[in-house]
Amino acid sequence: MRVNEIAGIDKKRYKDYRLTKGVSGKGGEVGDIADMAKRHYDAWKRVVANNKQIAQSNPEGLLKAWIEKFYGTSSARVSLKKAENEYGVNTKMKGADAILRIAIGIIMKPKTRVEIEAYYDQMKDKVDASMEVGEAMPKATQDPEPSAAQNQGSNIAKGTLKKASDGDPYEWLGAQWQNMKTKKYATKAVAQELGK
Repeated sequence: MRVNEIAGIDKKRYKDYRLTKGVSGKGGEVGDIADMAKRHYDAWKRVVANNKQIAQSNPEGLLKAWIEKFYGTSSARVSLKKAENEYGVNTKMKGADAILRIAIGIIMKPKTRVEIEAYYDQMKDKVDASMEVGEAMPKATQDPEPSAAQNQGSNIAKGTLKKASDGDPYEWLGAQWQNMKTKKYATKAVAQELGK
């Protein structure tokens, strides 16, 4: 079989998965998917706005956590694993891409990867213009002012003991300082003092 014959088979398969449109593009499966994707995207934008620091330092992690929380606890019960394996979600793409794929999955309940890709190809240009479908996730940025623990982690050996100005001995656990008397973690001020 030649390559163009294989491509022809895929195009024929795609014809089997046409989405219905309502009157003047509203309603029908196209409208339902676009509406759900927009509402979920608005919720995602609020999460990003409320967690700006995490969105900059770990955007992929924030998206994964949001998918687990938002979809995993909803009536749809879409876990991150299901989203990745069944709906083709790639967390290296922006949130809008994942949201569109999950909305398609919830509404259309595709049975194959070809089916989800056929629906995705039909929908990616029909969603709200503000949605950045198909764009790569921005790279994580380093915090210009790292916390005391981040700053200390690289140059203090785990198990190091120091006495703070409060008179108590503290031990470096590898991520933070612990008061050896009370077994409580050091406050930010004490941690900064011990890190010098």
